[in-house]
Amino acid sequence: MSLTGVLLERHRIRLSGADSVAFLQGQVSGDLRGLSETSVLDTLFLNPRGQIELAAELVRRPEEIWLLVQEPYAQALAARLRRYIVFDQVEVGPAEPLRVLHLLGPEWPEGFSGALEHDRYGLGGHDLIGVPEDPSLGGRVELAEAAALERQRIRAGRPDPASDQLLGRLPQECGLGHWVARGKGCYVGQEIMARLEARGQVRHRLARLQALGPQLRGRAEVRRDGKVVGWCGASDGGEALASLRSELAADDLVEVEGQAARVAEVLG
Repeated sequence: MSLTGVLLERHRIRLSGADSVAFLQGQVSGDLRGLSETSVLDTLFLNPRGQIELAAELVRRPEEIWLLVQEPYAQALAARLRRYIVFDQVEVGPAEPLRVLHLLGPEWPEGFSGALEHDRYGLGGHDLIGVPEDPSLGGRVELAEAAALERQRIRAGRPDPASDQLLGRLPQECGLGHWVARGKGCYVGQEIMARLEARGQVRHRLARLQALGPQLRGRAEVRRDGKVVGWCGASDGGEALASLRSELAADDLVEVEGQAARVAEVLG
């Protein structure tokens, strides 16, 4: 019986050296203490104002930490890492292209050694990093359509910092607050994260929009009564995730690029 998967293009940056783990712990919003060699950690790089600057997937190896990032942001991430090194014994390798095969489903994929637990679409799943030329692995994997998985991601309420163009936004205002570890110590942007946690409220919340016309255009401002009330991420045509002003509620009507939409669900 074959498994269902999707092929993803990433760039890998290798971080090595005696101080690499401690150095990275002071850079990312996630907690590396919870990262094993059998899973992937989704995390954010914030600026001093607490806004999302970059996002990456972290993989622990015996002598290295791998950072997997989408191609448009690979060089920027490598440059940021090098910029923050002072006296740390850390080496940042070049960004190298590689492919990741994501296998869908919560069950452990028997016979796939090196699979890393990673839920990308709300269905459970595992990653195989560095896939050979035959992504079906000899017919054992049936590749899913990217459009169908994008639809699943949106309906599962899983924002993607790159696809939804969330750079420059606060994690808690776009459904990524769970990528921020509590009580992990100092990191870039930590002071703002602590303030938001203490305050217990934010100006925007994650919501799911539904088109009222033929198609919902994504990656654009959301307006209500002519005023900007949020940001719409990538759209599958009928639905999209959005970061909306907290006062908006389910069934409220809005516009995205002149197209009518309704707030189908407030998620965060």
